[in-house]
Amino acid sequence: MERVVLLNKLLLALKNACNKNPLREKVLIVPSYGTGRMLCAGLARADGGWINLHPETTTGLAQQVAGEYLAEKNITLLTGPLAFTVIEEVFGELDEKGALTYFTRRGNSTGLVKAIASSIFAMRNCCIKSDKLNADSFVSTAKGCDMIALLKAYERYLDEHRYIDSPGLLTQALNILSDADFAPVSEALYLLPSFLQLYPLEEQVVKAMAGDNLLVLEADPVYGLNRPGAKSPDYADGSQSKPASETGRLPWLYSVDYSPEPVGDDSLSYFQAYGITNEVKEVLRRVLGEGMPLDNVTVGYTSGDYIPVFYSLAKRTGLDLTVEEGIPGTLTSPGRVLDGLIDWIKINFSSGILKDLLLSGDVRLPSEDDVFLSPLAASRLVRGCGIGWGRERYALLDNLAESLKERAELEVDADDGDGRREKILRKSEQARQLFKFISQMLNQLPLPGSDGKIAYREFTSSLSDILARITRIKEEIDAAALQGLVININQSGQLATLEITLDEALERVEKLLADFRVGASGPQPGCMHLTGYANLVWSNRPYTFIVGLDANTFPGNGRQDPVLLDEERLSIHPDLPPGTNRLGENQYYMALALASRRGKVVTSFSSFDVVENRAVYPSSVLLQIHRLLHRDSSLDYSHLINSLGRTSGYCPQDGKPYLDELEWWIGKALTGAVQGDGLVAVRDCYKNIDLGLAAMEARQSGEPTEYDGVIDVCGADLDPINNKELVLSCSRIEKLAGCPFAYFMRHVLYILPPDDIEYDPGHWLDALERGALLHQLFCDFMRRVTSAGEKLSLLKHKKMMMEMADELVLDLRKRIPPPGEVVFDQEVNDIYRCCELFLVGEEAEKDCTPVYFEVPFGMGRDAVVEAGCGLADPVEIKLADGNVFRLRGKIDRIDLNKDGTYSVWDYKTGGTYGYSDNQYLHRGRQVQHALYAIAAEQILSQAAPEDSHRVKISGYYFPTEKGEGQRVRRVRADHAKLSEALSYLFDLLAGGTFVAAEDGDKCMFCDYDLVCDQPGALARAKELVKGDSACLEPWRRLMEID
Repeated sequence: MERVVLLNKLLLALKNACNKNPLREKVLIVPSYGTGRMLCAGLARADGGWINLHPETTTGLAQQVAGEYLAEKNITLLTGPLAFTVIEEVFGELDEKGALTYFTRRGNSTGLVKAIASSIFAMRNCCIKSDKLNADSFVSTAKGCDMIALLKAYERYLDEHRYIDSPGLLTQALNILSDADFAPVSEALYLLPSFLQLYPLEEQVVKAMAGDNLLVLEADPVYGLNRPGAKSPDYADGSQSKPASETGRLPWLYSVDYSPEPVGDDSLSYFQAYGITNEVKEVLRRVLGEGMPLDNVTVGYTSGDYIPVFYSLAKRTGLDLTVEEGIPGTLTSPGRVLDGLIDWIKINFSSGILKDLLLSGDVRLPSEDDVFLSPLAASRLVRGCGIGWGRERYALLDNLAESLKERAELEVDADDGDGRREKILRKSEQARQLFKFISQMLNQLPLPGSDGKIAYREFTSSLSDILARITRIKEEIDAAALQGLVININQSGQLATLEITLDEALERVEKLLADFRVGASGPQPGCMHLTGYANLVWSNRPYTFIVGLDANTFPGNGRQDPVLLDEERLSIHPDLPPGTNRLGENQYYMALALASRRGKVVTSFSSFDVVENRAVYPSSVLLQIHRLLHRDSSLDYSHLINSLGRTSGYCPQDGKPYLDELEWWIGKALTGAVQGDGLVAVRDCYKNIDLGLAAMEARQSGEPTEYDGVIDVCGADLDPINNKELVLSCSRIEKLAGCPFAYFMRHVLYILPPDDIEYDPGHWLDALERGALLHQLFCDFMRRVTSAGEKLSLLKHKKMMMEMADELVLDLRKRIPPPGEVVFDQEVNDIYRCCELFLVGEEAEKDCTPVYFEVPFGMGRDAVVEAGCGLADPVEIKLADGNVFRLRGKIDRIDLNKDGTYSVWDYKTGGTYGYSDNQYLHRGRQVQHALYAIAAEQILSQAAPEDSHRVKISGYYFPTEKGEGQRVRRVRADHAKLSEALSYLFDLLAGGTFVAAEDGDKCMFCDYDLVCDQPGALARAKELVKGDSACLEPWRRLMEID
């Protein structure tokens, strides 16, 4: 395609200036060097070249004048981010001294400091110093006094540390320029674009340097809108020539009724898309579909959210892209590592965060002595140690290394030389390497003092060193990002003198990372260029796309500055721009960008927010474009929306090219262009999709299938009646009755949930850990009291029980660190209250005597010896039909009643929900009391064969606040009902029937709810149970048993 280059009025004015002054030095005043180079390159591209023209910013001009002075006085220029750091410092210092009354720190102050810094820089750019600022200019005198104090402290800091910021540099340049002895270096011609907004200080420097050699370059007019700072809009006088295209009519965007007649070409258009990703995809489709040379295309955006989308899609499709602003640092390896380190430190060195960081592949792991430590191996080591969180807990890695080494010394390789000893030694060495690697990071990071504060300078120095050492560089952009982040982090800390809390330090680094950009570049040959919409005026490429023109994003809001209100700005200085002007300024610069376009312009917006699942409406500028195209200012949003056409979505329309394989499949499927049966083709190509579709089809049938949980069992492997090697527990039986599918996951496929210790700032122990501690406490305590032959008393034994509780709590704390002392104290106090409830409940029981505790059966001889009672082998439970199965378990407690019978109790550390008096077996979900009664009788018959061993009561004891100390008693009932319920459950096992329970009673606390697709599985189970499938008959009968 032939490249087309057209001159807009700004370029034409620049061309004329260069032609009239070919050899003379020409200084083009620009907001940034990037925009200046863009404009100069555009002129060279359009007109063949120029001589002695160079772009310059106002700060650059000031440096030319004052640079020698700064060097002589050893004064350092502060860039924007560093100047902000100084504001943070002076704010913290004044706040710590109590010198601020209005802007007192409340929690996270980063946003407040940012707003204050913006206001201070705005005032300094208007030549406002602290001694000229009046507190009465503010709506609150206290606020005014604080602002004066902050500005004064900032000025003092700069003077004392020999720093100067941009406004200070401009002021110094003006002082030098006003000196009668100063002689300008050259008689350069200064070129100032008419639309460029300058602060008063900047304007004074330009005028002082240029003198009579200042030439204003007029840009394309924007009819109907006020230029920022102007009192009236531009109006067309009718002398303009008729535009040759719709793009040429864009200066009349806000003066539609006076615009020339429509041309009717396709140079100006718009579209809508389903989400911003599809909006960006549609731009790329149009670029590729129309054969636009990439270096003829500029894309303007209204929001930085578009940058990562363009960047990722360009990488995926192999399109070369330059980004004026640069890409977010978090899209690079160093940015992700820094983000992970911040989270790791913030969440008390959580092993879960570190595990994910190691697994990301962004970390450079150590490899020593021919032992390779892969990301997966490192992640598994961290996960397997049970670290949880806390600096000191990472010593468990060293412990693991030592234990593995000792185990390897005892290991003897098998005859086939399987190398197990070598594998264990290798794992030990990996654990040692990882411990060393993590310890280096932990030792380098400073510890907070007794006041919870750290030296920010030391913290940033350590963090930057760690980042540089552990980051894995994968591509050039990573190397640039690492260099930039290390410099920024170190510079941020160099200016810090105060100690701050760790949270505040992390917030500062987080802000630094959020603001960091890397890979910034102007337009390059062969590359599509991405820039903010306001910079489009500096570009002259013939194809322009403007994305993000939805009402939520553009023109933005017209809110006042939160620190310096508009009425305060007007009172302080007439040139301080009001915050409410921002909306109008955005509108003007968008209109200017559009007016400057030549060639083809395509505008777009996302009409649906896929995150919030709601419709989004077009911006007012799109309505103006619609009106301009029809030359009718009366058209409203209804006309615009009706004209939008089809929404661009996940696959191309109208013959546009496919960006990837997924789009190709979707497009072919929707258009019916797949040869033969498209579904067959997909299933042939993608086996996982084929299996998923097979499962979906099977679940549409009226009979349960393998995809519902009905499997072919191998002999009697799963049936405890026929498989005498299979030993069940009560919890396992109740799991089967609660949900056969969950049983299948855990006890047939042996799929276990991750055993991770998760950091929860509001909780220490989970239900299982707390329950295990209380069970151990009750057992140890009761054994000690009964062995002493004492009658339990709240008054006498409370201290003893509390001390025993403290011992168990401290041991558990070593294994599982609490998230904080407040949470720890709360949960320990809850354990104390459980102890008191237990003592009160035991003291009230007059008709029984506790005799045995934690009585095992089927758990081996050692367990029996430790308990002093029990059975080494499993007990045999005989059903009504004569069949027998084997059971193992541990009875929490056996009491001797006054009438010579026994009571069996199981401690429950939760609430009493689900333990109803009229539900003896609860559909097989509460069989423990009945089975433990049988087991207890067999145990007692061997422990005291001469005594009665009849169990009269078996039940559940709730010695917690939630359980209110209640006892749910189950009097021994007819064995036939238990036998019937168990027979139905074992029939399910024998038949391989593991359909999900249709009532969803156990779903809330299930580990497998995501696996079974809970809502769909429940609906399917209800449908199947209502049917007449024979394999589900045992389940139907079980559901009838209370």
